Amino acid sequence: MTDLTQKHDKLARKLLTDLEVAKEFLQLYLPTDIKQLCDFNSLSIENCSFVNEDLKSTQADVVYKIDLYPNGKSEKPEIAYIYTLVEHQSQPDWLMPLRILQYQINIIRRHIEKYRGNRLQSLPMVIPLVFYNGRRSPYPHPCDIADMFVDRDLYQKNPLGRFSLVDLTVLDDDKILQHKKLPH
Repeated sequence: MTDLTQKHDKLARKLLTDLEVAKEFLQLYLPTDIKQLCDFNSLSIENCSFVNEDLKSTQADVVYKIDLYPNGKSEKPEIAYIYTLVEHQSQPDWLMPLRILQYQINIIRRHIEKYRGNRLQSLPMVIPLVFYNGRRSPYPHPCDIADMFVDRDLYQKNPLGRFSLVDLTVLDDDKILQHKKLPH
């Protein structure tokens, strides 16, 4: 890693940890449909990092907590997290969507631990925002995990986190016994 990359990393982290700079930055770069739901006055920085130790020299991350109004301002806000990852690798990472998914899961797990006693009824949105500063331009790899699968359409019908359920508690015993290989 070059000295310039290290300076960019430190500068990005410093700027992103200044709440006023972060508000402006996020208002510029968040997707419009997300931005419209956010209360930027509630923006705060979480004291955590999810970058693996072996990647800390090429990455910096900042996690923001923000109130999100998915059903309009008249409803109670939901907690959401904006995960910013500043990437300083000379080689882009084809597995980035998988890494981002892992970071999102880690943030959700942290949230569950923090709010478990408060009758947790829903999971927070975790909105990733990755800043890339590599040599290849534009970024040459997928930014959506769906694009990493051989059959994108099949993946979208069966995305990570969704499962089919065979609920034996509601199946009629006669239906279960119709399975020919089951011992009777």
